[in-house]
Amino acid sequence: MSLGKDLKSLAPWVRPFKKRLILFSLLAVFIAVVSSAVPYVYGYLVDAVVARKSIFFIAGIMLGWLIFTFISDYIQRYNESHGGILALESQNNMVKESTRHILSLPLSFHYKNKTGEITRKITEASNNIDQLIFVMIEALPQVITVVLVLGILFFIDYRISLILMFVLFLYTVVTIIKTKNIIKFNVPMNRAFEKAYGSLWDSLYNPQVVKANSNIEHEHRKHHRNFAQVVKRAWGFNIAWRETSFWQQTIFALGFVGLFSFSLWLLYIEKISAGNLVSFIGYIALVFTPFISLARNYRIFRRGVNNISRLNVVMRIKDEKGIRKYNEEVPELTGQVTFKNIYFGYDKKIKILKNINLKVRAGEVVALVGKTGSGKSTFVDLLSGYFLPTSGKILVDGHDITKFEVDGFRNQLAYVPQETVLFNDTALNNIKYGKLDATMNEVKSVSKLSNADEFIKKLPEKYKTIVGERGVKLSVGQKQRVAIARALIRNPKILILDEATSSLDSITEKLVQQALDTLMKGRTTFVIAHRLSTIVRSDRILVIDDGKIVEQGTHQQLLKNKKGHYYKLYNTQNLFKE
Repeated sequence: MSLGKDLKSLAPWVRPFKKRLILFSLLAVFIAVVSSAVPYVYGYLVDAVVARKSIFFIAGIMLGWLIFTFISDYIQRYNESHGGILALESQNNMVKESTRHILSLPLSFHYKNKTGEITRKITEASNNIDQLIFVMIEALPQVITVVLVLGILFFIDYRISLILMFVLFLYTVVTIIKTKNIIKFNVPMNRAFEKAYGSLWDSLYNPQVVKANSNIEHEHRKHHRNFAQVVKRAWGFNIAWRETSFWQQTIFALGFVGLFSFSLWLLYIEKISAGNLVSFIGYIALVFTPFISLARNYRIFRRGVNNISRLNVVMRIKDEKGIRKYNEEVPELTGQVTFKNIYFGYDKKIKILKNINLKVRAGEVVALVGKTGSGKSTFVDLLSGYFLPTSGKILVDGHDITKFEVDGFRNQLAYVPQETVLFNDTALNNIKYGKLDATMNEVKSVSKLSNADEFIKKLPEKYKTIVGERGVKLSVGQKQRVAIARALIRNPKILILDEATSSLDSITEKLVQQALDTLMKGRTTFVIAHRLSTIVRSDRILVIDDGKIVEQGTHQQLLKNKKGHYYKLYNTQNLFKE
């Protein structure tokens, strides 16, 4: 990448802090200017003492130098403390903004990418932006220090200045060439890290599955292999880094010894004074310090930009609002739903849904049945706007939902999954997640309607009880009633249920079914049915097979067709019950 592209990739992350970054850089320039004058003052004072100049004159110079030193030290401490806060803010900003963007991306992105891999990208990039803030604050004063020192040395003795410039030229060439190798090895190392952390996160997210299948050692072996690859990739990176440091240190050592020897020779042949020699040595040390720092910062800069660029690839993916041509305001809906000639596939070759045509009245309860993989979940995902139809339209109250503002439309929908996942937060906040500004009275009201209030009041801290990671402290039935309460508090016009009673005992199932009946009243409801006995009272049942609606009607109507799909499904389930 060119410097222009590098800076462009950083721009979105640095722009919010531009003013403070400029201020700290200018203050650092002042420090650099003061530092550049120090060796000259040293040498001048030595010559002044040798020439027996006035003690008051020498004391005045030392006092002035002392005052500037105190001011410079204060500014440096100010820059370090406030620069540290700026670096932390930039790091936090990157984490917040990237997380927000990733959450706003279509579900297709989340289906394709492991959370651990994306988390690793964010972590690496945010750690690097922290370092890059300091690099940007330090870079300008370091460059100015080098230029000033070379100028002063050229004024004092051009021969030393030319030799020093040649040494710095070699140092720069080696740094640029060797840094390319560092970046070359950085890319596969990062990929290995992302794969390893993606797999690790999967294990940590599903501890019960791992334990239930006695696969702890299997997971350990898998992580061992993945992190062994990380170490393997890191070897090349570390060797490239060490090689760079070796050549830089060699050039620095030879250059310093050569320049010092040349300065001593000039003193020996009386071409320079003792004060000049003190100044030369001070300036040689002074120019190498920021230059070495510049070289180190260049490596940090290139590696940091490389890691941030990997995150920027994700940040450039259009979010749900970005992939839509319109973002119209959503009116108050009644819940009338129409599917018109809907076709959909996750890729162009395979169609999951084919020629779906359907009209659903507001308040109607529609059940979706069919074999696994027939397209039931895809059907409701399209209705929720998680995916856009390949062709055709989905209308709600006559409006094309692809033209709606996404959040405004989903605010009038609610979804209750079969397997409820709760946040590691209080029962209260898990219910309020459906409506963040809900009052306590509203929460208790929907909890009673969902039959959740009864068990919540028995928890150690009632509504303020932490339910654990993914709601682990609650039973399946309790989690489902919390999810129903969360849906109720949204007061949705359209409700989507992924049958929530399939894995419950009879008593709990009755409580949950009562809560679901309350939730469904007066709302257009789509039920993904796994047990057909739970949907016999639906207004309409859609039988989906191979992405098509092959039958529809009431339970009784569909049973009359003894050669139909529904009849066979229903009798198969009854046979297994017997």
